[in-house]
Amino acid sequence: MAPELLAGNRRFQAVLTAWVALFLLVGAVEGTLRFEGPDVGILEDAILATLYVFLPLILFTAGRVEEAMERLLAAFPRLLDVDGQTAAEEAEAVRAGLRPGGRRRSVLIAVYGMAVLLVLIFQVLLPIAFPSEVRPWTLMPERPLTFVVAVLWSSFLFCGLLAPICWFIVETALLVFPTLHRYGKARQLLVIPVAPDGQGGMAVVAEFALALTLVPGSAVVFGLLWGLLFGVDHVLFIGFSLYLAFLSATFFLPLLSVHRAMKEAKERELARLGELFRVEYSRLPTSEEIAARGDSVLDADLSKRVALMAQVEDLYRRAEEMPVWPFNFETLRRFLGLTVAPAMLFLFQLVTENAITRWLQGVL
Repeated sequence: MAPELLAGNRRFQAVLTAWVALFLLVGAVEGTLRFEGPDVGILEDAILATLYVFLPLILFTAGRVEEAMERLLAAFPRLLDVDGQTAAEEAEAVRAGLRPGGRRRSVLIAVYGMAVLLVLIFQVLLPIAFPSEVRPWTLMPERPLTFVVAVLWSSFLFCGLLAPICWFIVETALLVFPTLHRYGKARQLLVIPVAPDGQGGMAVVAEFALALTLVPGSAVVFGLLWGLLFGVDHVLFIGFSLYLAFLSATFFLPLLSVHRAMKEAKERELARLGELFRVEYSRLPTSEEIAARGDSVLDADLSKRVALMAQVEDLYRRAEEMPVWPFNFETLRRFLGLTVAPAMLFLFQLVTENAITRWLQGVL
């Protein structure tokens, strides 16, 4: 279902380890692991080090998307206001779209085309056209073997790892969220304002949206390490802020249809419970009836009616407390930790003229 090169695939992990070993072996043969003076070798390259931190994160987060998607698809019978057979068919349609035969050619071409373009620009064209602006171990004339292996290594990373993961994320979002939008527009999302999860029964949708966001969000770690090691200027700060805005859109925009459904369901439920309370309240004995009948008004029917009113009032308060977005404080805290906290750190670096970077350079 997911790309073949995800975290749980041991064959991919073996291939990744073999590539790293080959890269280091070629570097040792051509003497590019370490350089004397200011030049940076493979083992001294902080950019490569941050990349090796980023790779496990994106593998892990991609695996979490598949788990969150399966939980969401398993919940379709209680999320969609249709019969069980139709809900099962909708879930199977999503799974079928992720199988090799169901892949959309347009998405595949776009994702893999971008991956090939990035390899050509950063690993082939830049070292040839601007040799003074790149790492010396990537230069073709002086170290052809390392250059060739670096190109093949980048091709493997972008086309064999990042492209399948990007395809999986994009295709999953294109399959799941339009389905939810279609049912939300038809008012067939089963939002229950008094559901035990406190989110109208829609918590599983927010968990899936957050899992999707965490995959591109893993690049935030790469950006943070870059900003700490090399410093933050205005251009990097603006670019990083735009990327965080993109992550916010990735998280919130797909949930708009669920948000509308939850808002409408909450309004309907509050109106229904309010009317039920009003009806029962109108049946209570009046002052005149109490004065005329005395204690005889305190019959079993009155006790039941008062108990029912208390229950309705409790349901009303629970429905009133339901948010109109399908996430709780914990989900929101995790999202803010992914976006606001890094933005504050970048702002601190910019305002203090990279105080953390100067400190790290002094320590290292």
